[in-house]
Amino acid sequence: MQVIVYDCRRGEVIDLTTGLVLEDHIVDYGPEWRSYKPQLRRGEPLRHSKPRYLAELKGFIPRIVIEDAEWILRKLKLGYGRAQVAAAVIYASKRMGIPIDEKLVMEKLDITKGKVLKYYRWILVELGSPDVDKLIIARIIATLSNMNVAHRAIEVIKFYRKAREILQARSPRVLAAACIVKVLGISIAEASKAMGTSTTSVREVLQQLEHMEADGN
Repeated sequence: MQVIVYDCRRGEVIDLTTGLVLEDHIVDYGPEWRSYKPQLRRGEPLRHSKPRYLAELKGFIPRIVIEDAEWILRKLKLGYGRAQVAAAVIYASKRMGIPIDEKLVMEKLDITKGKVLKYYRWILVELGSPDVDKLIIARIIATLSNMNVAHRAIEVIKFYRKAREILQARSPRVLAAACIVKVLGISIAEASKAMGTSTTSVREVLQQLEHMEADGN
C-alpha cells in the first residue's frame, strides 16, 4: 500500500513506502512584505485581557477562523484590540483558504484599513506568508489517501497548481475540489464534501476550467 505524505516545511511530496521524493518545490515560500517592521514593542502590557472584539465577529466569521485568529494573537502577544483582531482574522482566513468580507470585518470593529495593515504586516513578519496552498495540498493528499487513490496525488496537485495560476480569484478549496473531480472523475458532491466547500461553487469552477480548455484547443 502506497503512503503519500506532504512535508510542508520543504514543499515535498514523499512516498513513505519507498522514501522517494515524488515532487518538490510545490509551494513558493518567498518572503512577502518581510522587509517591513512596524514599531511595536513586545514588552508592552496588553490593553485587553479578554478577546472581546473576537466575540463580536462570531456569527458571520467561521468559528475555525476565529479560533485560529485567537491562537495568532496569543502566540504573538499582540493583545485583543480592534486592529489586532481584524488583522489576525484576515490573516487566518487567508492561510486557511476561507474567504471573508475584509471590509465588513473592519466596519464591524470600527477600525481603519491603515491601522489593520500595520498589524497585518507585523503578523507577516513573524509568521510569514499565509501559505494557503501548503494547507490545501496537505488536504488533497489526505483526501486521496482516504479514497485509497494516494498514487494519483501528484497528478491532482499539478492540475491544482495550474488552475491556481489561472483562477487566482477563486477559493483554493473550491479549486482543489474541482481538480479532484476533473482528474479522478468522482462526483462533485463527494469532492465538495471532502474539501469542505459547496457543490455550486465547485460546479462553477468546473465550467470555467472547461471553457478554458475549449479556448486552448
